[in-house]
Amino acid sequence: MKKLNNYQIYTFLKRFILVFIVLEICLSSNTKTANSQIYKAIEYAIAIDADTSDWQGILFETINKKTHLWVGQGMSVENWEGLNDLSFTWRAAWKSNKIYFLFVVTDNKLSPFNRPNSWLNDCVEICIDPKLTRGMRKEIKNEKVILNGYETHFLPMLPPHAFMCDDHSPYFLEKPQDDDFKNLWNGEIAVNYTESGYILELGFSIPDTSLQKGTVLGIELAVCDDDGNSRKSLLTWTGIQNDYWVKMDKYGKLILK
Repeated sequence: MKKLNNYQIYTFLKRFILVFIVLEICLSSNTKTANSQIYKAIEYAIAIDADTSDWQGILFETINKKTHLWVGQGMSVENWEGLNDLSFTWRAAWKSNKIYFLFVVTDNKLSPFNRPNSWLNDCVEICIDPKLTRGMRKEIKNEKVILNGYETHFLPMLPPHAFMCDDHSPYFLEKPQDDDFKNLWNGEIAVNYTESGYILELGFSIPDTSLQKGTVLGIELAVCDDDGNSRKSLLTWTGIQNDYWVKMDKYGKLILK
């Protein structure tokens, strides 16, 4: 067998190291997937009063990076001015057939809530795939719109407004679904303004969905920012660039412990 000289050994090692570096970069790059975003919600009842004391010790997710920005529809990375402009934490719990969420939002300029559609204002979005079916959130069957999942919007107004079902029309600010949220979703919501933004706390039951330990829901969470000139920024939990209000394929997972 022919022996390699020092130069050949050096060349071989150099190429090997180069290949290793390239592979490492590829594997560690920001290729987020639905399976990479998982939150485990503990079983614990929450009083809906916009007081965070019930949530002490419960794991929270922090959304405050450029990689969380959703870009498009007039929104760009350059629009976002950093953590004080828009960032948030969220956490979840569940009890019986009800899910609870707490959002602590940093937003240095709240909107006057006068945009025609819910999502153009400061708002919290919770998208839910209740049976983890993935695919299209809405379908048309026998000339009827069927909701396979929900794109819910909650506006931190006083009093707050809720929007849950868009099977008949998009969400218009003048037509909130507060009564349906209370009566059909067993929903509760509370808002409290802070020096740096606001707290939004809510609890609700998902229609035709039974919750128990081990239940897995698909979810995407987002907060919209309107600084007075309509929506300028949108931060999402997964940070995946896709039409999450249309397709549920890229949602993260909420697992009930």
